[in-house]
Amino acid sequence: MNAVIFYHANSKLEDTAYDLSTLLKIKINTKYKSLIFDVDFFMKLRRNPDGLEFGRFNFEFPGGCFEFNNSIEFSYDDNSKDDKIIDMVSKILYFFWSKDIPAVASGIEGGKLPYNGGYNRKDLPWPKNDSNNFF
Repeated sequence: MNAVIFYHANSKLEDTAYDLSTLLKIKINTKYKSLIFDVDFFMKLRRNPDGLEFGRFNFEFPGGCFEFNNSIEFSYDDNSKDDKIIDMVSKILYFFWSKDIPAVASGIEGGKLPYNGGYNRKDLPWPKNDSNNFF
């Protein structure tokens, strides 16, 4: 099973990975600093290839994942771990939103996440056409 969080920030992936590993109390890969892993899953932070590939950042609400410049991909095999992943994704979303960082989640049934994963909510941060908030 997979889940993805899309977020929009100009921080280094390694810095975000460190913050998230501290938040979730899990290890960060010392060789590849944008990987976080646990016994049951791993998370990979990377630039959002869909957003970059199409070069389509129209910053209109709601535009979907194309407006987010980064992603966090969760990979895990055991569906019995769904509740653990949902809990972590929820914590990460709240973490980003508390720092006014736009973020949404996909791959998990929206009703199981806070604010349905962040989609279609104008009261949550959304990417803006602002060079200071982009790369």
